[in-house]
Amino acid sequence: MKRSTFFLFCLGLGLSSCSATLTSEQISKTAERHFEETKGLAGTLQNRDFLGLSAGFFVLLNHKEVPEDVKAPMEAKVFAAVEQMGFFPVLLRNEDLNTRLQEDRQMRVNSEIYLDSLTNVAVSDKDLANPLGQYLNVDDLLVFHVSLWPCPTCSNKSTLRLKLRLVDASSGLILWTAGVEQELFDYELGAAPEIALELANNLTQLFDERFKVKWHKARFANLAKG
Repeated sequence: MKRSTFFLFCLGLGLSSCSATLTSEQISKTAERHFEETKGLAGTLQNRDFLGLSAGFFVLLNHKEVPEDVKAPMEAKVFAAVEQMGFFPVLLRNEDLNTRLQEDRQMRVNSEIYLDSLTNVAVSDKDLANPLGQYLNVDDLLVFHVSLWPCPTCSNKSTLRLKLRLVDASSGLILWTAGVEQELFDYELGAAPEIALELANNLTQLFDERFKVKWHKARFANLAKG
């Protein structure tokens, strides 16, 4: 059910406790064409082929309203989930990336410009992504972004929105994007931290489902080897 229809349904029933969750995710068609051409995988490209051997995990919080006691658990939850999937033999933590960037002022400034552009207008500049990937020695950039947090005194009063983006550092191409959000009513605002952790879990499940090798494809590959 679409959100607008959902809210009309709630209003029609006179329910003040209805809320809706939206989820979206997609593989970049531009990136798909690029990988088919550069890796010679036309017609055989699998989602797993998008991933590099290493990734840097960035965490961005657009809003100061995100409680301090929520930031660390949410970051840890997403990182642990991705690490457990085993897609990247090397996965660098956000704090390790920040420590490394502190060693080079210009690279730190460039990374801030790049990540700001990526998260706010979904633009990935190759001229910034490529040097960043080389400096950090990672193939991919995985960016977890809390773009909206409920705040009764702000223009955004009720929306909680999380995003996850995967970028191929060498080309600057955004490979995959996913977003989850939930509209909260007043009675739910106090539970925003718990709801955020649930949404973060949903987000990592989308990532896992998109890139894990499906059992039937794995079986076919094993049979072909035999």
